[in-house]
Amino acid sequence: MSACEATDHLYEMMSEADFVPKHFGFAERDWRFLHPTPAVLARTVWWAMREADPEVRGLMLENGREAMKHKLRGRRIF
Repeated sequence: MSACEATDHLYEMMSEADFVPKHFGFAERDWRFLHPTPAVLARTVWWAMREADPEVRGLMLENGREAMKHKLRGRRIF
């Protein structure tokens, strides 16, 4: 398998996986960098609450809580 074919296969698998956060940029091939704007974070939380596997939901919400604690303390989170 060529590198291009492997890349295509990996992106296809990530876009179909139920544990990859939608709207965050992991499975979006055209996004070179992640830019977690408030709108992106809100869509990701919405996805986690509605569609994510319960284990993924728990991980995402706990990480989000910790990120907000750091942000409120004036620390950079991204």
